[in-house]
Amino acid sequence: MGIKLTQMRTFNAVARTGAFSRAARRLGVSQPAITAQIRTLEADNDVLLFERRGRIAVTLTDAGQALFRITGALDDIQDAAAALLDRDRDRDGGSLTIATASPEVLMPLVAKVRDAVPGLKLDIWVGSTREALRRLLDREADIGLFATANGAPDERLASLPLVEQRLCALMPANHPLAIAGEPITLAALAREPMVLRADAAETQRMADRALTAAGLEVRPVLRLDSRMAAYEAVAAGLGASFVLEHDMPRDPRVRGLPLKDVEERVWETLCYLRRRREMPAIARFIDVLDEG
Repeated sequence: MGIKLTQMRTFNAVARTGAFSRAARRLGVSQPAITAQIRTLEADNDVLLFERRGRIAVTLTDAGQALFRITGALDDIQDAAAALLDRDRDRDGGSLTIATASPEVLMPLVAKVRDAVPGLKLDIWVGSTREALRRLLDREADIGLFATANGAPDERLASLPLVEQRLCALMPANHPLAIAGEPITLAALAREPMVLRADAAETQRMADRALTAAGLEVRPVLRLDSRMAAYEAVAAGLGASFVLEHDMPRDPRVRGLPLKDVEERVWETLCYLRRRREMPAIARFIDVLDEG
């Protein structure tokens, strides 16, 4: 039976908001109307697109995810067309939402863009690489900045590598190795009690690859799900940790030391959905950075 344009908009709204009630508010219609459209779409095509999770939330099935990868472009087209037709709205620079796992890298870039486009309004979300990527793919963010080993982590994304990163050790400032201030080996770091990040963190994945390649194991005393918590644990003397070179905290209580035998590098990479490249505010942000 296929899918009608109105059904596509409704499906997208439910997929993005994760609930029929929120989709109804987003589209300005009643919840029963949303429910009826989705049920008709599923029945006509003999497919289950959403799984119900509790009284309110819904999640996409595999078939729903496959459909959303196609229909999600409709929102991008509508946004791009609206921006083109409503030029006055973007005359002052427009607005962007950025999701990043690397605020230390992002803020100098933001300052550069703001110098070139003073009227640009920015909302910035800071968290894990995985969550930043999810927000970008779900269009909750216009641009993402996070560390990647091999370019864009999803085929729907285009990427602009900006800053090369190497893996370093993070030590309490009063530790003898930190006082010496010299690059150390991975083996020397592995002998220390370690504060580790959650497995989803790109820094931890990079560290795990290096440890596996060297045949080393560490003694974890803590595993934390945020970078700032790991920094505080190191500052309190609970152990050492891993940090990317340009994510080093400006904190006199800790000190970063290069790991001289870890050769792998990653890049802080600006990512955006390919179909949204010509959105005026996104294009301005990318063009400023791409020009050098």
